Amino acid sequence: MTINKSPPTTAHQGGFFTSALSKELRMKPVNDLVAAMVACLNDKLYELFQERSGVREYEGIQARELAEAMALLDVIRMHPKEACDCWLS
Repeated sequence: MTINKSPPTTAHQGGFFTSALSKELRMKPVNDLVAAMVACLNDKLYELFQERSGVREYEGIQARELAEAMALLDVIRMHPKEACDCWLS
């Protein structure tokens, strides 16, 4: 009996499932400027943005719009070069 060890179509990274179509399936932030900046983030930074946004909204009891804006600032603070590279490329 052989076991199929081909890689799955969905990759597991950092506790969340991401796929090749993730940019098309991303949830759009409420604020247009935040949405435009988030749209340029790579999958890793977008995942971090989503995590930080959720924590701020549900555990920090912030309004969604504020939580998303602050989460974007968290991403920039944590990964400044990588975030700026996303917007400059």
